[in-house]
Amino acid sequence: MGGTNSNGMIFKINTNGSGFANVYSFAASGDGINPRSALVCISNVLYGTTYGGGANYYGILYKINTDGTGYQNVHNFSGSPDGQNPEGVLIVQSNILYGTTSNGGGVSNNGSGTVFNYDIEGGSENILYVFTNTPDGANPYDGLLLVKNSLYGITRNGGFEGYGTLFSLGLDGSRYNILHNFQIFDGENPNAGLIVQGNSIYGTTENGGIYGNGNVFEINTNGAFNDIYDFTNFPDGDNPESSLSSP
Repeated sequence: MGGTNSNGMIFKINTNGSGFANVYSFAASGDGINPRSALVCISNVLYGTTYGGGANYYGILYKINTDGTGYQNVHNFSGSPDGQNPEGVLIVQSNILYGTTSNGGGVSNNGSGTVFNYDIEGGSENILYVFTNTPDGANPYDGLLLVKNSLYGITRNGGFEGYGTLFSLGLDGSRYNILHNFQIFDGENPNAGLIVQGNSIYGTTENGGIYGNGNVFEINTNGAFNDIYDFTNFPDGDNPESSLSSP
């Protein structure tokens, strides 16, 4: 939220805390509102999404130059068939952006979120996968991870147990595979992005685990799952929602 129109804004600031500037304020009509994801920069052009707003009120994909010029709404999400409410950060591979919508998709907007791509040079958006809740998962709130020409991601809900899934998908939308269905004792409701080291992918769940407060997990790209830490609430905290980082 915030900004000139109270619909959110893009800002910049120097690493020492100086030079704060409002680069762009999202408008009240026809523009996107409520940007929730980080930006990706490609050749001095920033790309991002908004959760709501746009022509259909389901969010948009936009671009803007790093100096604040050249703002353009490049895609309006329509709910059906391409999904609605994008929240996760975009990733880029060979001038193709990949992302997720947390809701919608499918015929008559009966999906549970989508995976999409956007061809920067061609200016076209394509639907790669539509989630159906069971058995494949629902509501991918965060972005994707690219490992060896495959996309990896999480859904917060759905799957066989209803607590979310970890999946892989080919860059062309083929080869969808559920690597793990989350259950109460190995964590539930993964809500944050994934990171990779070697052949292992790491992430967190917001709830569940041994103490019910969420956990940190590791999963191999072949699907071998390991619960490596369970939060206890005090003194180590609970309910992690943000992505991990690695040195």
